[in-house]
Amino acid sequence: MPDGRSHTEVCVIVPVHDGEPFLHEALAGLDDQTFAGFETVIVDDGSQDRSRAIIEEWVRRSPQCRRQLDTPGSGAQGVAAARNLAIANTNRRWLAFCDQDDIWHPEKLARQIETVRASPHFDLIATVPELLVQTGQPDPSLILWHAMIEALATDPVVELTTQDILSSAPICLSSAMVRRDALVEAGGFSSDLRWTSDWEAWLRLSFGRRIALMADPLVRYRLHGANEFQRMRSESAFLDEVRTIHDRLACAPNLVGCASETDARRKIERMAAPAGGDDGKWWSSDRPLEK
Repeated sequence: MPDGRSHTEVCVIVPVHDGEPFLHEALAGLDDQTFAGFETVIVDDGSQDRSRAIIEEWVRRSPQCRRQLDTPGSGAQGVAAARNLAIANTNRRWLAFCDQDDIWHPEKLARQIETVRASPHFDLIATVPELLVQTGQPDPSLILWHAMIEALATDPVVELTTQDILSSAPICLSSAMVRRDALVEAGGFSSDLRWTSDWEAWLRLSFGRRIALMADPLVRYRLHGANEFQRMRSESAFLDEVRTIHDRLACAPNLVGCASETDARRKIERMAAPAGGDDGKWWSSDRPLEK
């Protein structure tokens, strides 16, 4: 149960699309937060199951701090568009994200706010995720991804570099809490990227903003058959998005401290390779990255 601590400057954003199987658990994780008084904005992105009824009932129980929005148009607009809609409809200082199938630790927000107060120079605070395997065995690349995140968390709080984010993608979206003004200034989430909009947003944010990773595992990242991360490995479009992100960075060579696009592209390739070599990339594929 909440212990009475509150911070009215936090908005929790929950995008939902056909989330019925796990949505109750995700929302229960918000109910259990010891840090009280935050706003929650849930965006229904064209759900066809009972998600809308679940959302409406949950909002009805505490309407003073919970709001429901719907993405415009017919059909799903995508998770990036849903998150951007919520961002545009809140003026809270801090944004925290929870996906429909993930579960927060009861102290998640409380510990992140404590970290922010102790280190106010950070603009984004993420945590190491705990993998929650629903069925079967996770893709080996997910085990590698999680191991790379844990390897970065050498202290209770560590500062992440652009190279860390590019090579390891260590920011689990459901663990992230970010200053709204910083994310808006960076351009929010790119709605043309289905699989990687959060990764790309954190990369853009890393140029000029400071990002921290907490070693405490304060979110349970669920792995299941319908999970986007699980499915994206089988999609050729995923690697195409990785190429797109590299191209966007190279087209702004000043962002990576280079004088030309050619130099920027070479630097990005070096940054993307982890210390163990190219075979250790969490997004590694038989298809070459370079065009």
